[in-house]
Amino acid sequence: MQFGAGFGSSLMYLPSVVIVGVHFERRRALATSIAVSGTGVGMIVFAPVVEHLLEVFGWRGTLLVEAGLLLNVCVFAFLYVPPPVESTSASSQLTNTVR
Repeated sequence: MQFGAGFGSSLMYLPSVVIVGVHFERRRALATSIAVSGTGVGMIVFAPVVEHLLEVFGWRGTLLVEAGLLLNVCVFAFLYVPPPVESTSASSQLTNTVR
């Protein structure tokens, strides 16, 4: 059970850090630190929330609520738009001068 949770968590954590690093040039360190701190805050907040959900809904309802919350990750992943590519290679500069 813990293997699945750790594997799923890593599938969300790594792309989010990479995406933040791709989108920010000037304040990349600040943006990455805010993104990474969200993981720790989420762990601190989510444990008491899950405990409360277990008391109110039982384990089946709690898993259903967690699945609904984590489904939002998929929604935000679909909203990701890659930044525009800036070509600064020598071959592209050569091609631009020949035209």
